[in-house]
Amino acid sequence: SKDFFVSHAAVLHLRNLHPNTTKEDIAAWAQPYCDSFRDVQGSVEFVTCYRGKPTGKAYVGFDRKEEATNLVRACSGFAKIPSLANTDYISSNSSLRMVKERKVRRGLMHDERPRRPVETLLQELDSSSNWEKHVDPNDILQLERAGIRKDILDDTFDTIRRHNRTFAIEDTSIRGERVNNTEEMGHQFKTFVRMYIETLKECVSTPERPGNVYEDIHYPGEELDLSIFDLEKERQKKLLAFEEKKNNE
Repeated sequence: SKDFFVSHAAVLHLRNLHPNTTKEDIAAWAQPYCDSFRDVQGSVEFVTCYRGKPTGKAYVGFDRKEEATNLVRACSGFAKIPSLANTDYISSNSSLRMVKERKVRRGLMHDERPRRPVETLLQELDSSSNWEKHVDPNDILQLERAGIRKDILDDTFDTIRRHNRTFAIEDTSIRGERVNNTEEMGHQFKTFVRMYIETLKECVSTPERPGNVYEDIHYPGEELDLSIFDLEKERQKKLLAFEEKKNNE
C-alpha cells in the first residue's frame, strides 16, 4: 500500500511464499541484515486476495536502504525463509526484488533512520548543554540574581527531558513519523524550555516589582511588607554555606 511504501526508506517485494509464512518468520529472516530490532507488525505487509486469503506475496520495509540492498545481494534474488514455529517446511525459492521509488500522492518515502552511537544519544539527552541555546542569556542571569541557580535549572531540564517520552517521540522522529511534520526536530523541547523560563520570570518577585503573587498575600490597600526579601537573601546565604560545607566534607 502507499502508506506502507512511504513509511520506509526501502521496500522489498517477496513472491512464492509458503502459505503458512508469518510476519515473525520474515522479521527473523531479515533481522541479521538490520542494525536495530525490526518492527514485526509494522515492517511486513502481506498481499491477500479479495477474500483475504494469502497470495504468496509480501512487502518488507527497511529503515535504511543499504539493509535491503545487502539482503538482496546476499540472497542473490531468492529467499529461503524458515518457519519459527514449524520446522517441517522452509519457504524456498521465494523471489525478491527492490521496489523502485516513485512519486505517489501521499508523498515521498521516509528519510533513512540515522545511525546514532550511544555517545550521541547521551549527548542529546544532556540538557545542560542543550537547553541554554533556546533562551536569552540575560534571562538566565536574571533568574540567578533572583536565587534560581543555573545548576538547578540544569537538573530540572535534564530530569524532564529524560523522563518525558513525548519529547523523544516528537523531537527525534524522522519525517513522516511526527504528529506535525511542519515543525523542525527539537521544536517540542525548545517550546517547553522557553515557556518554563518565561513562567519563572513572571513568578520572580523583587522589592521594586513584588508582582501579583506577593501582593495577593496582603489585604487590599495594606502596605506591603518587604522584609521578606531580606529574609530570603539570608536564607539563600545559609543554604549556599550548607552546600559548600557538605561538598567539602
